[in-house]
Amino acid sequence: MAADAWESPAGTADAPLVPARRGQRLVGFSCREAVAAAAAAAFVLRHGQSAGGRPLLYVNLAADESVRDWYGPQGINCPQGVYVDRESGTTEVVVYVAGPEGP
Repeated sequence: MAADAWESPAGTADAPLVPARRGQRLVGFSCREAVAAAAAAAFVLRHGQSAGGRPLLYVNLAADESVRDWYGPQGINCPQGVYVDRESGTTEVVVYVAGPEGP
């Protein structure tokens, strides 16, 4: 199973991260708090294309912290895509999504 990487550059704004695609699954993620003057950060990865989507996972980061988790090979079903809902701080997020090829 191959996974595609989708990156949300360092920032504080919410944003759609992965477009909808039938049969896709979130198999992992990596993130870091991304400010030189380090501060804590928090965000939610949500199913869908908006902040109203169902939460997939919650992440709280201490100053200068980075975390990574792997859910493969089964992963978390997310056919409507993945949205990063940043609650505080500045973060850089990469998610790994696997599933059928094509939209």
